[in-house]
Amino acid sequence: MISARYLAQIAVIAELGSISRAAEHLNVTQPTLSRTVKIVEDAVGARIFRRTRTGVAPTEIGARLVAEGREIVEHTRAAQQAVEQWKSGLNGPLRIGTGPMLASTFLDDVLVEAVVARWPYALTIVVRPAAELLAELAAGRLDVVLAPAKLEVSAQDLRCEPLFEDRLAVFGSIDDPLTDPGATVDPAQLTGPWVDYALMTGLLNSTDRLLGALGLPHVQPVFRVAGDITMGLTVVRRQRGYCFLPERAAERLRSTWGLARVPVALPSAALEIALWTHARNENSPAIRRFRKALQAKIPTA
Repeated sequence: MISARYLAQIAVIAELGSISRAAEHLNVTQPTLSRTVKIVEDAVGARIFRRTRTGVAPTEIGARLVAEGREIVEHTRAAQQAVEQWKSGLNGPLRIGTGPMLASTFLDDVLVEAVVARWPYALTIVVRPAAELLAELAAGRLDVVLAPAKLEVSAQDLRCEPLFEDRLAVFGSIDDPLTDPGATVDPAQLTGPWVDYALMTGLLNSTDRLLGALGLPHVQPVFRVAGDITMGLTVVRRQRGYCFLPERAAERLRSTWGLARVPVALPSAALEIALWTHARNENSPAIRRFRKALQAKIPTA
């Protein structure tokens, strides 16, 4: 059987791409790590690293062992963090998942309150597309997720608690005459570049559908965004482009990014935001406190 310590060490070697750098990081000698590699290779009966121009890289079987080693490193780090949190008087972790849009327009106020009120929890914020977050929640790697309500999930133990309703609307630059509230806008006038945020709102392929509803079925977004929201907003702002955003959530972006709603009718664009939890801890003290803070910060209509 291969030692867990050896697996953790080869994971560090793979991460740094060099036995010498890994030895320095682990505060051991290079011969010690070379011996670790030899012991594991003897146990496997094959090479686990191959030499490259800049160091070493895992072979096929080496990559599998590295993946196991990374899990060990992460569990060890989590155990160390748990001890430090306990020593600091914290009651445990609160791992929060949210999409980039909600993180930038809604969740930040809640986090400010958590800091000011000194919540007794070790907060971890994970920002990813909604489908990935729900998979992490089901696997027990997150405690709570803020995401759209209407998502297909296979896990039976997830709980969905609606928080507020929103609607997708067309947004453009505040300098664009078409964003004047009194303007009469024909969708055909929206000729600037479009940015697609559908992956971030949980409405896969909805941008094409909504463009079709506006009578613009042949318009193609210049790019699709699944991470940081600022890149797309920069294009909208500077190039007088357009995008679909949740209207209430995007209120926070108007002054910061110089965005304004385009007064154009957009049918069938309802969006419900929900708090997702797991049955195992949906009523824990940490989640109850988080839920209460969220409800107090719900954006007004």
